[in-house]
Amino acid sequence: MNFIIAIVTLILVLTAVGCSSGLSDAAVYYNEGNASARQELWEEAISDYDNAIQLDPEFAMAYVNRGWVYLNIGNHQGAFNDFEEAIRLNLTDKEQMARAYSGRGYANDELGEVEKALEDFDTAIQLDPDLVESYINRGTVYIKTGQYENALEDFDKAIQLDPDDPYSYYNRGIVLEELGRHSLAEEDSNKACELDRSLC
Repeated sequence: MNFIIAIVTLILVLTAVGCSSGLSDAAVYYNEGNASARQELWEEAISDYDNAIQLDPEFAMAYVNRGWVYLNIGNHQGAFNDFEEAIRLNLTDKEQMARAYSGRGYANDELGEVEKALEDFDTAIQLDPDLVESYINRGTVYIKTGQYENALEDFDKAIQLDPDDPYSYYNRGIVLEELGRHSLAEEDSNKACELDRSLC
């Protein structure tokens, strides 16, 4: 069985830091890291986040965004460590804390910690019920573990929240195929292909 794990697009989570009296040096590096990440210049982004964290070891969002960069380059242990630290620092923004749990869930899944991954996605969804990638990624874990009805619910919710996300249709198509609903599976496969030709 072949399926795709969706990873959040970094542009969606890269929140700039600023203030009326000017930026700290750590915030400057953080914003430069965000700019590099948007261009998929991963090593430059990591270097900038490294500098931000060195200057401000409690800069939680720098850990979150460096964690997502690590996921993009396949460094799952590095990502786990960063999300773990961001959670320990207790982000005050619920949406960003949800992203930290969602990222740690993704890392846990890649590291073979499936139950911990599900717990993290559950927490992320409790913190931010509109965080689409948490449903997509939890749904893919449900596929791996054969929990197809739970997966179907997650992909339905993801599509409700973002009707233009191709991964939701692609993965829901896999679930529908496993459940024997072949015509609906074909519709979802065609919709995913329409939205993203790489999924054809």
